Amino acid sequence: MAGLKPKSSIDAAAAIAVAILLALAVTYPALRFVSWWGVHDWVQFYTYYGVPQRAVAEFHELPGWNPYFYGGNVQWGHPDDPTLSPLFLPMLLFGVVAGVKIDLVIVLAGGMLSMWLLARRLGLSRWASFFASTVWGLNGWHAYHFAVGHCDHYTFTFQPLAVYFFLRAIDDLRWGLGAAAVIAFMYLSGGPYPMVFTIILLAVLALVLCGQRNSARPLRAAVSVLVFAVGFMAVKLVSSVEFMAYAEQVPFDSTGTGFAVLRRALFTPALPMYTLYAGTGYGSWEYAAFIGYIPAGAFLIGAALAARRAWPWALTGAVFLVAAFGSRSPVNFFLLFTSLPGLSGVHVPFRFIVHVLLVVAIVGALGLDAAGALIARLGARRTGTAFVAVNLLWMHYDRPIPLYALPSYLLPPKEFGGEKPETPPYKELTKAEEKFIPITYGEAVEVYRHFLNAERLAWGYDATKLPKAARFPDEPEYKGEAFISPAAAGTARLEEHTLSTYRVTYEAREHGTLILNQNYAPGWRAAVAPGGARDVHGLVGVPVPAGKGEIVFQYRQTSLFAGAIATVISIIAAVFFAARPRTQNA
Repeated sequence: MAGLKPKSSIDAAAAIAVAILLALAVTYPALRFVSWWGVHDWVQFYTYYGVPQRAVAEFHELPGWNPYFYGGNVQWGHPDDPTLSPLFLPMLLFGVVAGVKIDLVIVLAGGMLSMWLLARRLGLSRWASFFASTVWGLNGWHAYHFAVGHCDHYTFTFQPLAVYFFLRAIDDLRWGLGAAAVIAFMYLSGGPYPMVFTIILLAVLALVLCGQRNSARPLRAAVSVLVFAVGFMAVKLVSSVEFMAYAEQVPFDSTGTGFAVLRRALFTPALPMYTLYAGTGYGSWEYAAFIGYIPAGAFLIGAALAARRAWPWALTGAVFLVAAFGSRSPVNFFLLFTSLPGLSGVHVPFRFIVHVLLVVAIVGALGLDAAGALIARLGARRTGTAFVAVNLLWMHYDRPIPLYALPSYLLPPKEFGGEKPETPPYKELTKAEEKFIPITYGEAVEVYRHFLNAERLAWGYDATKLPKAARFPDEPEYKGEAFISPAAAGTARLEEHTLSTYRVTYEAREHGTLILNQNYAPGWRAAVAPGGARDVHGLVGVPVPAGKGEIVFQYRQTSLFAGAIATVISIIAAVFFAARPRTQNA
């Protein structure tokens, strides 16, 4: 499966220009009204990303703690935290709402370039490589997930780049550092799903290539990639493992689908977004993967005319197609994948269809090149012109671009507040949409509104959270944001706070326990307090003697330092590893 490198800087420049222009074209509806919130899950991620943005920009501190919902939750180490990602920079510079839309352009352009690079590495022609990149970047799976604000799926687009580095690592292990960096980038960007799915993709592809080559080299490369990836993202991953150990568990999901859903997903260009699929509880945002008939036909041609090169990819795609069927599959690969440590919370098996789309893009491009070679042998000329025609035909006939222009999924409906713009692309919601959106996603909007006002909530919209112990003014057990227990022992007052640091003064008539009304988690510290903070019925507490005093509570996970040290060591090891002469994967 080795191939050629890009032949010229002109090809690369053209690929970059085309990717950027296409990314701007398909995200235009979102960029045109860049300050609008959007519906569905956009607002959920605005809160997830707004907390670290406020911590860094306003309080100039690391985002350790999120005090705004459920009585307090871990921020550093939360799987969706993007603080250490380059994609966080637009949020700091332009605000979260605009920043995530700018990131959408970046990941789409970067994803198409990643596929172009992989295709050229596989020896595909420039036009076939362009075809592969557009099928990958403009398919319905990305379009529907992004249209409803699944920002944690953004970095899925960079999967081809991880595969590119992995394939090169089979012959020279140093290239595996690139794949490890891509995987770490995914997780540090708040993408637990892209990270996990990419590791599984590389593992399955490695096993297939071991069979093809009758060699353990691919497996060694995959192990090397995994080891360095864990090291690179340890600064966050170690804290995440600690957090998930005492957070509430995400329910397991094994909903299955069959060929009818698959056919509808692949070949229906504009599925109604809020049509719920029987037995799943999810709408088309989880069951759309539109590619159309032209890429599917190119895939069949590639499987037939380039079978020797295509079969490892086709077999890899078949594994994930079976996994996408979930509980309705004759062989439940999804259950196998989710039985691995730390993956029990992975849900919606059909998400594995993204790997099938990657395979369709690659094998379809192989099909175009094989067909072009066949035509050339028959005496025809100007096959490049024919390839351009095929690309334009797929983009026009199968119409991937309008999927991003589903306006009611990019702009806020009336229920979310704000004035309706007088110009397109806004449209009124259908009755089904009006009924579905406020009921299901009203919570996320309310959480974000309270966050913007710096108001705490007793509830929230996050499956990954601590058990709630903090009390609120409308609850009879509420005793203030800081208090002495027992009540007769004295009084306390919260003087000032950031997101992760709280200064409390107290006056105790006798020995007692000073309590901060935040959920307890390992990592809470109390300055000027012997013994440090402790768990007091789920809240943060510290014993205090009689008299007046001041305690500064601060949340900082101990595992942060362990993870940071592991990442620094991994980076140093990677530098020495890369600086060595070519590391043959024997």
